[in-house]
Amino acid sequence: MELWQLKYFLAVAEELNFGRAAQRLFVAQPSVTRAIQALEGLLGVMLLLRDKRGVALTPAGVAFVGEARAILARAEFSMRTVRRAALGEISVLNLGFEGCSALSFVPAAVSLFHQRYPEVVIEFNEMSSQFQIEALKKGAIDIGFVILPVSDGDVDIAVIAEEPLVVAMSNTHPLIESAGITLGDISGEQIIGRSEGNGCGISLKVRDVVGNHLGKPMLQIVDSHLRTHFIAAGFGLSILPASTAKMSAGQFTYRPLSPPASIQIAVARNLEHKDDIITRHFLHAVSEVLLS
Repeated sequence: MELWQLKYFLAVAEELNFGRAAQRLFVAQPSVTRAIQALEGLLGVMLLLRDKRGVALTPAGVAFVGEARAILARAEFSMRTVRRAALGEISVLNLGFEGCSALSFVPAAVSLFHQRYPEVVIEFNEMSSQFQIEALKKGAIDIGFVILPVSDGDVDIAVIAEEPLVVAMSNTHPLIESAGITLGDISGEQIIGRSEGNGCGISLKVRDVVGNHLGKPMLQIVDSHLRTHFIAAGFGLSILPASTAKMSAGQFTYRPLSPPASIQIAVARNLEHKDDIITRHFLHAVSEVLLS
């Protein structure tokens, strides 16, 4: 059974006239007649009654009208789905990011992307920068947003953003009177950070920035909300990306480092995996957000 045969049948069933059906289909009338005969032969039933008074549907023909419409509708839906998938409008996109490192642009990029491609399923995977590299190589994620420095010969890494680091402290801390916080100012203070384990880029960067000024062991708290509560309670200071600190404005105060320090955020992709169109669409949304 061919789809074109169903279209010919429906045209006759709706027009109840072979001539008008042929005109509607832009074919010769004999072609329509042969298509209906072939379809009836395939099904083993009469679909149409023909006499001098005109054309009428048999009970089988009446039943088959609904089936034919459903088959054609399903075929049309399938074709649209395939075309949309080829255009990157239907897919699953797995993103990797490190904690608070991507808060400055990833949510906005996801929102913009979702407006354009609402049927794409986006899966978020929070993991350290080094874990993202391993996940990319295994194909577990499509795109990673990592904190430099990271490197791997099998992964393409391109810097897309740089974000200043700030010192977060309780709203009653004496250092809130300072316009900028030097490393000497925080020497001896309790520093609260994320775990350095498994290649956490932010923690490694913070330790690199603080260096010998870290007077006490860094208190490592993975949960961001718990870290916020510890900072707000005056238990210690934290060095965070500025966008992360802004999101917690009111719960604690933050000041820039002096001299300034920053993190570099890069997009990472597996060199062996050719970018599909949906990945390119998402990275285009990221670029738009970063340039806005």
